Amino acid sequence: MDIPAFFAASSNRRTVCIDSTFQGMLPTPSSGEIPLSEISDRIRREVRAPVVVMDHSSLRNRSFNGSLTKHLKVRGTEPWLMTHVETVDDLFDAFNGNTEMVLAPLHTILSEYELEDIHAVSDSFIPVVYCTGAEAMVMKGRRSGIGMALDDLADHGFYKVCIMDCDGSIEDSEWESIAEDHPSVIPFNIGRDAKVEGFEVGISVIGLH
Repeated sequence: MDIPAFFAASSNRRTVCIDSTFQGMLPTPSSGEIPLSEISDRIRREVRAPVVVMDHSSLRNRSFNGSLTKHLKVRGTEPWLMTHVETVDDLFDAFNGNTEMVLAPLHTILSEYELEDIHAVSDSFIPVVYCTGAEAMVMKGRRSGIGMALDDLADHGFYKVCIMDCDGSIEDSEWESIAEDHPSVIPFNIGRDAKVEGFEVGISVIGLH
């Protein structure tokens, strides 16, 4: 199953989808936006499949603000929200709306204690491991091998994990190894043209044009 994803933002009671790309590990807007109400007509998805709405403001500013969660409605589906989470309180706030699942970068979570708390209170949270240079960014600004990061998350009870290849640096052989050792991983491919094969579920950003 391929899950479509797009950036969105909300301000002054107006919620829009934004044409944006990742530069390094931060989203950078380009030209173009459409009302959130129009995005359903542009998405081809499987019946009952979710969509991932990426909270552009929170991810770019590295701070959860909650403005998008109040207006998060996508016709025909219950969206997954990808946003900035540091603490378990941020997670509670992220669910304060029409959100079925919350995804957040692993490296923004403040501590092992917060990660354990998040796991204890919700089974609807998916950590997102950002990767550049074929290495994983983990908590407290550290870098790690991708397999080591996944093993550590499994030790904390997280088996469904999203891997975001920010710069297309993960080789096919590495993806094959990940699929073999961690079959529940969800590849979020933004750094290469071809879809990552070998996984039951994947996420792909859709363009607005």
